[in-house]
Amino acid sequence: MNAENYEMLITNIEILMRKQGINQARLIEATGIAQPQMSKGLNRTNKGQLTFEQIWKIADYFKVSIDFLVGRKTEPTETESLPAAAVCRQLMQLVESDMVSYKEIEVEEDMYMREYSPDPNDYPYQWRKGKNKYTAFYFSNFINPDTTGLPEPMLDELQYDFGTGGNSNHTNEEINSFLAYFFKFYDLLKKNDLPRDIFDTAISDRLKTMEK
Repeated sequence: MNAENYEMLITNIEILMRKQGINQARLIEATGIAQPQMSKGLNRTNKGQLTFEQIWKIADYFKVSIDFLVGRKTEPTETESLPAAAVCRQLMQLVESDMVSYKEIEVEEDMYMREYSPDPNDYPYQWRKGKNKYTAFYFSNFINPDTTGLPEPMLDELQYDFGTGGNSNHTNEEINSFLAYFFKFYDLLKKNDLPRDIFDTAISDRLKTMEK
């Protein structure tokens, strides 16, 4: 397999692992691939490659095609929706890494709630508008550490650091810039105003510039 396709293979495996909230040890256990072979195969600095049979086992585990793994196909075949547990694991990792902040928000929504009605011709679910509270996650462009209980000298040091260098979070600034770019194109895609291949190319190119 050429270097470009193999690089894409590793990238797509890493993306699928993150989406499902698993680590390399779990992938090894699920596929039966020996740990040394898996580690070498997913190591970009190592010249060793996974065999076709091993790649097939990984594709089978993630329920995607080999064509998708090596970048010949832009969409996974059966992984459109993630299990709730996998989503929760990803959110936990982001929160615990201090990459995301969170707050309670209130959203007004249309709701069809099950309600008893003596009229047999009524629908069992009735419409009403109401407000619901959710936990919202966001990538703050600024570093705001929890200073509760910090001694005065540490507070002074923190104020000096921020006062002389600012408290911008450059990683999150880059993420927010990408998200604004992504949603601009995604809105067009949802409205069928943008072909899927152009969307994929635009997003892929933007991600590549971030990796440089």
